[in-house]
This record gives sequence, structure tokens and C-alpha cells, in this order.
Amino acid sequence: GQDTATLSLAGFQALMTAARAADGAIPGTDQDFQGAEGDVHEKQAELEDFVTAALELGRSQYDVGTTEREIIDAVPLEPATGGGGGGGGGGGGAVIPAVPQELTLTSGAAGSGLLTVDAVLGAGTVTVKVIRNPGPEQSVVSTFTTLPQVLSFGAGEAVTLALSAVNAAGESALSEAGMATAP
Repeated sequence: GQDTATLSLAGFQALMTAARAADGAIPGTDQDFQGAEGDVHEKQAELEDFVTAALELGRSQYDVGTTEREIIDAVPLEPATGGGGGGGGGGGGAVIPAVPQELTLTSGAAGSGLLTVDAVLGAGTVTVKVIRNPGPEQSVVSTFTTLPQVLSFGAGEAVTLALSAVNAAGESALSEAGMATAP
């Protein structure tokens, strides 16, 4: 960036030495940046885990329908993503759906083994997962996009179900479990 007509050989050599030193420092600076970026991602994951745990604790402390519970349920479990970047499922700005609320199981005719599953879903198009025995040994019984749904079980079978809602951004937490005996 200097006028070459007034640049001496010693000045030129000094500039070249400074340029080489700056060029040599780039890998170290890049490593420092990558280390700091990894630390940021780790802290972000810790914060997201903390927020998720706090929301789940809040959900368990307040009954469905209370103002406190409605506020907690309105908070997404994961931040909205703009797609593309690392890690959380690029839903193009979509937000993970709300946890299904007010799960009800209604029995059918005696001996039919039929239970009608219904709940209140948040806004937007979602796929609902029916999960049997929520917990470590849970299994997905069915998936569908509309409620209510009629599911068939063995007559007299005791059933514990929970629901989750899924969209392009991810899956909600499980609803509170509902229990019924298939007629």
C-alpha cells in the first residue's frame, strides 16, 4: 500500500518480515478461534439443557389450564433455527410444536378393545405420535395428523399413553400420560 518510488530496500524487507510474521500467526489464531467456538457451542448446549429441564419441571408443577402452565407451554423447548447451520434440524424458521394438552382416552363398546384418543394440539400442521408406556421402555403405537383417533387394543387391556407433536423443526416433549382399560 505504499508508493514504491519512495520505498527503500530496507523498508521493503521490513514490510515483508511483518507480513510473514502475520501470516505465521494465522494458524494459531485460527486454533484459538476454533477452541473458543467449541466452548460457545458447549455452553449453548448446557444452557439449552438447563432451559429444557426448567420447562419440564415447571410443566410438572402447574396444572393444565393455569396461566402459569400456559406461559410455560408457550415456550419452545428448542430455539427456532434458520435452517442450514449446525445441529438442530433446519425447519426454515419453524418452531418445535407445543406439547399436546388435555389428553383424553374414551372407551368404546364393551368387548371392542377400542379407545378414542383425543387432545388439544397447538397451532400449525403436526404429526401426532401416540406413545405407549412413556418412559425407558416406551413404544410408538401410531402416528397420524388428525385427532381424535380410534385405536384398537386387547379387550380388558390396561393402557398408558402419552402424545407428542412433530413438525419440520422437531418433536415436542411428551404430554402428561393418560390411562384407560380397553373395554
